[in-house]
This record gives sequence, structure tokens and C-alpha cells, in this order.
Amino acid sequence: MTVELSPDDATDPGLSPLRNFGNEVMLERTRMNMSRVELGRAVACGESLVAKIERGDRVPQREFAEGCDQV
Repeated sequence: MTVELSPDDATDPGLSPLRNFGNEVMLERTRMNMSRVELGRAVACGESLVAKIERGDRVPQREFAEGCDQV
């Protein structure tokens, strides 16, 4: 079972930039009704990498961020 942050948690000013980026990805993905699998396919990566980036566990590559901007 995965637990996603509520929008209130995502706007916490104490979050690191990496965690903040991940929260923004998760919020936009959710807003667009996309699954992690769908976003991963759209930006040429796997679901687990999307999850790690959303949690702030991995530094996203520039291509990931640019792909998210295009989506």
C-alpha cells in the first residue's frame, strides 16, 4: 500500500527542494488523473522511479523534468 501526501503536506515550506519537486510532480500527476505507470511511460522511465522522485528519494534527471513539463 502506498501513501500519498495530501495537498496540505505538499505546501509545507520546510520541505527540501528535492521533496518539494517530488510533491509538485505528484500533485500535477494526480490532477491530471495519471497513474505513476502512465507518467513513467510518458517520460520514458519506470513507475518505481516516478515513486522515488515523488518521495524525494532520487534526484531527477533533467530529461525527467523536461518530460514532465511537456506532459
